[in-house]
Amino acid sequence: MHSKAILVAASLLLAAFCLAGCATYRGMASADLTAFITGVPGVDPNSKLEFLPFNHSWTNRAFSLKKYASVYVAPVTTRYIKPGSWVNSMSAHITSEKGYRAEVDELAGYFREQVAGSIRAYDKNRFQVVEAPGHGTLCLELALTEVVFSRPAAYAGSMASPVPGTSSAVDASLGSSVAFELRLRDAGSGEVVFTAADRRTPPAKVLDLNKFSFTSSAREICQEWAGLFAQFLNMDKQETLRARKFKVKPW
Repeated sequence: MHSKAILVAASLLLAAFCLAGCATYRGMASADLTAFITGVPGVDPNSKLEFLPFNHSWTNRAFSLKKYASVYVAPVTTRYIKPGSWVNSMSAHITSEKGYRAEVDELAGYFREQVAGSIRAYDKNRFQVVEAPGHGTLCLELALTEVVFSRPAAYAGSMASPVPGTSSAVDASLGSSVAFELRLRDAGSGEVVFTAADRRTPPAKVLDLNKFSFTSSAREICQEWAGLFAQFLNMDKQETLRARKFKVKPW
């Protein structure tokens, strides 16, 4: 019995690290760009501006934020999420494609609210957030291209794992990952002047209470991006934007 218990424990630990490795790759690797960006004439899919913390970022050389005084945040589209993606979020809360799509659409609405709110609340913000695009307006267009929700029951089980070191390894495999694509469009000419894309997992924590709610981690990622977008629109030329890597607080 003793040798059997050791074998089971070793198998659990190996599986945990394999899952954690896959989750880490998912969180760090660039998501494949969709037609939301690749369909824009002149965009270099491999471009990455050094001062921005996104997997992809590109700008038209003539683009200047100072040309604009207002920004319109368009509804966030989810049409570029691949069919069947719901299985990566399957849990007691998400049991079908229909249920998954409903949660993704709700997240998209939340994302839009966070972006508009972050811009309005930003210290020394110089952009007026408008309800419709017009002359001198920058259109901020967003797409969610990947959404993986947390699995609360599995996360709770991992915290009680009898195998030393397993709970933290399994933890990494159970959290959310979200990918977005962004276009900034001149409302007057209709020209896309800037694009960005990123895939992210939530900032690391000692204990992530958000994983006990299947949507909280995904919302946290959207909050982080919304803050970065507000900073970007109001940034100085010499400024570098950085994303958070680690949080001590468990929320």
